[in-house]
Amino acid sequence: AEAGLGGGSSNAAAALVGAATLWGVGVEDERVQEVASRLGADVSFFLKGGCARLSGKGDVFEAQLEPRSGFVLLVRPDAGVSTGKAYAAFDEDPVLPGSGYLSSIAALDAAADVSLYNNLEKAACSVTPVVAEVLEWGRAAAGEENVVLCGSGSAVCCIFDSYQAACEASVEARKHEWWTRVTSFSPLGAAIVE
Repeated sequence: AEAGLGGGSSNAAAALVGAATLWGVGVEDERVQEVASRLGADVSFFLKGGCARLSGKGDVFEAQLEPRSGFVLLVRPDAGVSTGKAYAAFDEDPVLPGSGYLSSIAALDAAADVSLYNNLEKAACSVTPVVAEVLEWGRAAAGEENVVLCGSGSAVCCIFDSYQAACEASVEARKHEWWTRVTSFSPLGAAIVE
């Protein structure tokens, strides 16, 4: 909770997949997509899964991207970020991506080519200042270009080329008493497993 990892949204997507299956309605049905959009900006993404470029409030599918490879270290401080508070802080002092950034990613086909960027970073740090400390630590551990705030925070994603490097960084992060998890990229979405 309050980590920016989409826990509630992925749960909502899984519930929608289950309900649609019970009712004999396809997940791609526009009614299911409409409900997903009303539940939350990223619920539609979790219905589809994979690696995609989205627009709007994060609910309009633009293009499928080739997933990136590598290992991810998720680091979460002992404090969360309220999504509502983060968006309120953003509304008070919005940080918008430049048109150059948006046009540069519009032409890309692979996630590995997309420069990591989250315009909620400043807002999340103002709501929960320890997030700035985690971001700074992550950038020192993984490199500036390999670290990004997850959603509205408080978790931070650090990308490493090897599992060993991610695990070593995890050990270091735990010395700060931060929660960590080493994982890898996955193209999975909500699905029925038989």
